[in-house]
Amino acid sequence: MASIRHAARAGWIARRGSCRRVSRALRRALEAAKQAQDGNCLDSKAPVDADAVRASRVGLLSLADTLATIEHPPARGVAIARQLVFDGRSPLFLQAPEHRADSERRLANSVQAAQRALEVSADLDSMEWG
Repeated sequence: MASIRHAARAGWIARRGSCRRVSRALRRALEAAKQAQDGNCLDSKAPVDADAVRASRVGLLSLADTLATIEHPPARGVAIARQLVFDGRSPLFLQAPEHRADSERRLANSVQAAQRALEVSADLDSMEWG
C-alpha cells in the first residue's frame, strides 16, 4: 500500500505543471534577491538569502530552465527542488544568524543535488539498451 501511495505522490510531483510551478518559484527567488540588492525588499513572504541566491544565480537559472523543459523528470530531482523553494528552512531562505554559516555553499550544494537528480533521467533515456 505504501508503494502505491509513493508512486502516486511521485507521479504528482513530476507532472509538467508541478515542475513549471517550481521553475517559476526559482525565478521569483532570483527576482527577490535582485530587489533586495536594489533596496526594494518590503514583502510579507519569507525573505530569500539574497547573498546566497546571487552567488548561486547561474545554477538556479539552470535548474529553473531544466524544470521548465524536462520531459520525464525523476520525482527525486523535482522533490529536492520543491523542498528548496517551498520550505522556509531551506538554504534558499534567510535563516537566523546562528544558522547562516555556509549558507552560500549549502544552497549551491542543494541546487547541484537537484540538477544531478534530474540529469539522471536524461542520461538513462539517452542510453541504448540491447
